Amino acid sequence: MPHHLIARARTLREELLALQNSERFMEYPLQVRTAFIKIQRWLSDREASLLLENITAASARMLRDRAARERGWRFGNQTLVLLNIVVMRAVSCGILSKNRIRQVSKIPPPFRPTNERRPLKSIRHRIDRTLQSSEAAKSG
Repeated sequence: MPHHLIARARTLREELLALQNSERFMEYPLQVRTAFIKIQRWLSDREASLLLENITAASARMLRDRAARERGWRFGNQTLVLLNIVVMRAVSCGILSKNRIRQVSKIPPPFRPTNERRPLKSIRHRIDRTLQSSEAAKSG
């Protein structure tokens, strides 16, 4: 096979840049685009230079979990979404044969016990205050 016909393996960084320069990227809301750019900057050189063929469910899970540990569960889930978009684009372009990370689930939000919610003020307290203020207005 001639040298110029051999398809070069694409890295995650190259695919992220291709996504960022695509017209489809501008269709995402600004908040999503900003999150994707933050993720791209957050990735280490080692992770960004991963070949798309080497991205597996385990590596996606590890990236998601590291992002969640460092910057919170939302950032972890956004990282997973971005990886999914990149891999789906690669599958649709024929670079990859199948999406091996689509089964990786998102991280659920942390459970908050009910005693951490803000306390509710008593209705009786509000009624007593309004009665006191109206009585003061009548006497004055």
